[in-house]
Amino acid sequence: MGFIDPLGLNEVVVIGNCWYVFTDGEGVVPNQYSLIECSVPGGDGPQPPVNAGGGSGGGGAANNGQTPRQAATQYCQQHGQLSFNIPFTKIPVTISLSATLGPANYSATNDINAVFPVIPWPEWLAAGAGVDVTVNAPTEPSSNPNVGLGKNLSVGYFTTPNGPQGLSLSVGPSIGPPINVSVPANNACGMLVGGKG
Repeated sequence: MGFIDPLGLNEVVVIGNCWYVFTDGEGVVPNQYSLIECSVPGGDGPQPPVNAGGGSGGGGAANNGQTPRQAATQYCQQHGQLSFNIPFTKIPVTISLSATLGPANYSATNDINAVFPVIPWPEWLAAGAGVDVTVNAPTEPSSNPNVGLGKNLSVGYFTTPNGPQGLSLSVGPSIGPPINVSVPANNACGMLVGGKG
């Protein structure tokens, strides 16, 4: 079993009881499959890693019972963005790219979001591309109300069961509703692997 993310950046395959990533001319061992994680002999077969390590003979962290779909989604999300903590704090920051056409927003993390106007606006009249920055975003997918000139030139926050959290900022050429809500729909890597989760 294997998958290639839709942007063509990573290919992960299962060979025997192990997961491998193809480095495609980059990384520690170029143009080869590098070990990510192996399951315990006699176990239920290969289990996807939480953190796809890369590098020859490297290993990811324990898989925490993730399904292949969950592991593929997490791998593409981790490798499709720059992420770090604000120095001297534990506040997470991510930087990624995305594009919007009509009611669909697609990001470099392979996340697919539906974008809904809050005020009357033709959903098809939205387009743009930009750099997305999040600060203290929730770890679980959540809706993202935004104010600006469409999804790719806006500022917003994330909704959680405990109320608003974090900040989102998108900068780039954009046209669209001045107030919109972006709702997570799926992740293309997870969709390609299929299965539950």
